[in-house]
Amino acid sequence: MDLSSEENVAEMDFLGNMIDLLEKDAIEKLRETIIDSDHRTLNISFFDLFAALMNKYDDLATEDRNGQSLVTIIVELIKNSHMKPKEIYIALMDAYGCVRAPAAVHLLLELLIDLMPHLNSSFLDEIGDDLLPSLLKERLMKELNDEDISREDVMRSCELFIHIFKLSGCTNAELMETLTCEVLSCLPQTSARMTPLIDACFDCYRTLGQNRISSTLLIATSQRRGTPSVPYVYSATYRFEVCLPALTRSLSVRTSSPQNVSLVLEVLEGFIPAIREDSLSRHRISLFMTFFSALLNVCQQAALEGIHERCLRVFVSSLQRFESTAQLLVLRRLIRLIRTEQLKVSFESQTLGWLVDLYRCRIEKYPIFEAELGFLWAELAEIHYVELHEAVHFYTAMLVLAQFQALHRINKELLREVDRHVLEPLQRQLADWTALTTADGANDERMQSLPFLQFSMLQTRNYVNQFLNKVQEDGANVLSKGRSSSQ
Repeated sequence: MDLSSEENVAEMDFLGNMIDLLEKDAIEKLRETIIDSDHRTLNISFFDLFAALMNKYDDLATEDRNGQSLVTIIVELIKNSHMKPKEIYIALMDAYGCVRAPAAVHLLLELLIDLMPHLNSSFLDEIGDDLLPSLLKERLMKELNDEDISREDVMRSCELFIHIFKLSGCTNAELMETLTCEVLSCLPQTSARMTPLIDACFDCYRTLGQNRISSTLLIATSQRRGTPSVPYVYSATYRFEVCLPALTRSLSVRTSSPQNVSLVLEVLEGFIPAIREDSLSRHRISLFMTFFSALLNVCQQAALEGIHERCLRVFVSSLQRFESTAQLLVLRRLIRLIRTEQLKVSFESQTLGWLVDLYRCRIEKYPIFEAELGFLWAELAEIHYVELHEAVHFYTAMLVLAQFQALHRINKELLREVDRHVLEPLQRQLADWTALTTADGANDERMQSLPFLQFSMLQTRNYVNQFLNKVQEDGANVLSKGRSSSQ
């Protein structure tokens, strides 16, 4: 056997012995062997041994077992093997693609941070172009949506991301904006780790020459600290408009949570009251429709139950800043978007019912809401539900609107058409539902909803008939008096 073959055998024996010790959890013996081995032996086995150690650490971390002793061994291996920085980098990236546990990812990123000062610009560019986007989209955003991963682990990932971002000299502003708007904004803002993270984001934004009004998190933080992103010398209306893209983005991100919605509400509560009611022109509506659609959507999300009422208040307060024509256009467009399924909302019936109630509450205050009632009824007449329990809120709001119109004697000809084309078909549908649930012997949400809707329908038809009949009686009396006077 020649010398080369003997070296290969020795190498295989060494690696096999190390793997065997690793599998037997003989960690102390493994550490001693690495310390006592010459760097040439470690150098030859480095890639395979490093991968095995990282896989073992990943398994321990996944099982929530202490792997700190393995971390010491991994550090000793890198130190004693005398590998070149680019070779260590390759080993780190190979392992990064295989590990699953956040702790294992964190270890690799910490080792990379220690290595980066020794890497040339081509590797740093690769980190900025490939690793950081992967870390953000394939790791961080998935961790954020995984309830089994602690928020502290997600925050640690964010810390490492920002550190690597800075060290690599990355200039991709969209990466930093995505981290801020879609990850950090959705984390608990009360954590002690958040303040230095936010400060690091401010620093990155300054370095990149990026305006902090592109991030709701930074807008809210600046507002809270008394150093607003848009100075108070500008009008509240202007501040609303320039912050609008960031607010809308925060409401629309797929990682949306009570945390980031609360930030939006905090910003709005900061400057909306300073805008005079009924002051914003309808010509600005095109700028705000996406915002109102996004805000309406989050208002009805079950996950936001704790801040549901606050969302509704902010929606109404924001709407109230616009002139009456603009308010009417917003409400009608939102109803149409939901009806045509261009806007998908949770709890559709409740959302539509709420919008109808907002419209009704403005009829007495703003004449245009009364004048445009026909257009609203045309939209409502096109909305139908197959399941009774899904429709209760919407049909209730519609019946209350008809009652309101009858009691306030508004537009008898329109109400007559509503009675014929909306109320009568709905009454027949209620009768069909009654027959169906009685035949099924149902004792579920349908049966619980039916009596209430039946009573509301009966009450509505009575009010409507009284108004229509009263109008007819008044007309007959006028005609009778005219005839008497002519005689």
